[in-house]
Amino acid sequence: MFLKIKNKYSVIIFLIIAMVLLFVSVFLMLSVKPLDRVIKVDSERTENVGKEIKCDLHKNLNKLKFGESNLEDVVNLLGEPVEYLWGNQKFMKSNLPSRYIANYGDGFEVLMYNGKVFELRFEYKDIVEYKNIRIGSDLDDVVKGIGNPDKEIDGSIVDYFENGVLYTNVNGETNISYYMRIEKGVRIFFAFNKVTSIYFVQHKG
Repeated sequence: MFLKIKNKYSVIIFLIIAMVLLFVSVFLMLSVKPLDRVIKVDSERTENVGKEIKCDLHKNLNKLKFGESNLEDVVNLLGEPVEYLWGNQKFMKSNLPSRYIANYGDGFEVLMYNGKVFELRFEYKDIVEYKNIRIGSDLDDVVKGIGNPDKEIDGSIVDYFENGVLYTNVNGETNISYYMRIEKGVRIFFAFNKVTSIYFVQHKG
């Protein structure tokens, strides 16, 4: 009798541990935005941040140049960031890696790569507009602004996100979507068909 009870509780403990590990793995997967490694930097090409990007808080944003503006330029135009980080790791300004985030708070971040501005990230707060697209806009508004996707992929486990593809239920996560138009320099994240994040990135145009 004792052995049966012991085995029963062992199974319950095992199931609880398995569920916790599953939850942690899903959380880590979602905490990494799709995906910095899928976009390649052309170090010989630069362009101004598009004038169509209108930011309510940072009026000098359009003076930055992708692939050319360095951290000093960023600080001179936008002020000092709240913190420097990559993932869960934080850095001192005097000891920055080749790739890091300059976090300005209010849902705004600058991704620096090899010392140059690579991407401008707006998340969760409605402070930026691009082609009538804002945080909270519908998927239909995004399509009107940057064009129809070439195709749609639903529910797949994705290691590499193709340009021009609308991914829905990304990696099996219900109502999480992603759409990139690299030729327009933008990639957009959705939850329940509403824009949650807008990333502006160096592009060929």
